[in-house]
Amino acid sequence: MSSTPSKIDYCYIRFWSTILLLIAIIPGITLAQESFDVTKNSTAVILSAPDTIKEFLAKYFKLPTEPFADSTAEKTFLYRAQKEIRSLLATEGYFSPVITLSHQTQGAVTKPEIRVDPGVLMRIGEVSIVFRGEIIQEDAKYQKRIEQLRATWPLKTDSPFRTSEWEQAKAKAILLSDLTQEDFAAANIVTSQATIDPDHARADLSIIIDSGPVFYLGAIQITGLERYDQTLITNLAPFKTGDAYRRELLHLFQIALQKAPQFNTVSVNISPDTSQHKSIPVQVVLTEA
Repeated sequence: MSSTPSKIDYCYIRFWSTILLLIAIIPGITLAQESFDVTKNSTAVILSAPDTIKEFLAKYFKLPTEPFADSTAEKTFLYRAQKEIRSLLATEGYFSPVITLSHQTQGAVTKPEIRVDPGVLMRIGEVSIVFRGEIIQEDAKYQKRIEQLRATWPLKTDSPFRTSEWEQAKAKAILLSDLTQEDFAAANIVTSQATIDPDHARADLSIIIDSGPVFYLGAIQITGLERYDQTLITNLAPFKTGDAYRRELLHLFQIALQKAPQFNTVSVNISPDTSQHKSIPVQVVLTEA
């Protein structure tokens, strides 16, 4: 009888040969990948901190990847690192961190280590928002607006105090933006202060806002009109002289003029001069098509 392997035997042998080859190759690929990742993530300084803090610092604080040239370079970096880390943690509400420096040996290599204990998270204590000006007159409509403005303030008692959010809230003038939409075109922040109490991890916020007087819309002053009659402009105004100021009315007026084929560019605005609040001129600046 012939001993020549059958087609089925050949396929069987080929199948198991392929499996064994893959088993031999895959561990090598895995080890190579792991080795690559370690090299990629290696730094000349070890940063030890809670996971959330370590993740935050990794975004904004870069660790050196190359060894220091000498001990002076190492000390200079570590001194700068302490100051920068403290500043970064303060933006997240950690004003009393403990940062210690040491050295840690990894195999045959000794590296400097920065160990960060963020401390207690600073929280917002009392929030005082005081209004001045005509908005505090005994008018139910204005009292309701004051309540709404205080309710929309984003930094609430017992929430984490972050200096970035505090500065952003002031820079974007969240309260002013709402207040100057209607009636009070010249509203402004008189004072804003955050009082930090590191012993009790508390920040008290205080803001004083002057609404100024109520503004009323006056005559329309047009600049840039040469070939057309002024009534082409004034007839499109969605308000009349003496109406209370509303930013939306000026916006609607500008849109209506921009849609007119006679004009290329249009700007509608007022200059919030409190001395003219009883009849503030509406300034229309345009170029004809």
